[in-house]
Amino acid sequence: SLLTIIKNNKLLEDKIKEKEIPFLMDLGYYDDAYEKAINIKNIITNNISQFVTYKNKKGEIIQKKLPNDEYMTQKRVYVNHLHLIAKILIEKGNYTEADTILKDAELWINKEITQFDISMVDNFFLKGVILTYTNKQKDALNAFEDAFELVNHTHFHFQYLETSAQYAKLTEHLALAYWKDGKIDAATD
Repeated sequence: SLLTIIKNNKLLEDKIKEKEIPFLMDLGYYDDAYEKAINIKNIITNNISQFVTYKNKKGEIIQKKLPNDEYMTQKRVYVNHLHLIAKILIEKGNYTEADTILKDAELWINKEITQFDISMVDNFFLKGVILTYTNKQKDALNAFEDAFELVNHTHFHFQYLETSAQYAKLTEHLALAYWKDGKIDAATD
């Protein structure tokens, strides 16, 4: 049965639990969403590895190196999860803690991926949201501009444009930041 398959596949089970988090947020259960997000973050942290270990038919333990793109995907999953935690904290109004999470994410991206990765776009965007909520409009504008600039220069550009509701939010926030900064013409370009 599907339930048996899910229970026997820890990664699949964790992925399903992760999908609960936005649902809990939509219902306003931010504390529950945060608790689940932290638990899943710990699981993800413990499972990031460049190697996969398994038993072959003879019962021997085999360790195999993952292709670089799969390993990079694991790293991006971790960063995306940090961004999810930051979103929860922003919704709860805990901007200081959300900013700390984003700083950790930025360090991780710079160290483990690259500062020009698509993951950094969401980092800049969320930082801009925090700065908007804390009435630091000029800094928010800079963060949104950094995000917009990066999304237009990353090799993920077209994929991001086609699939991301976040891109629509980014352009909306950027236009609003231009308007608040008195750059009305820029918001309509």
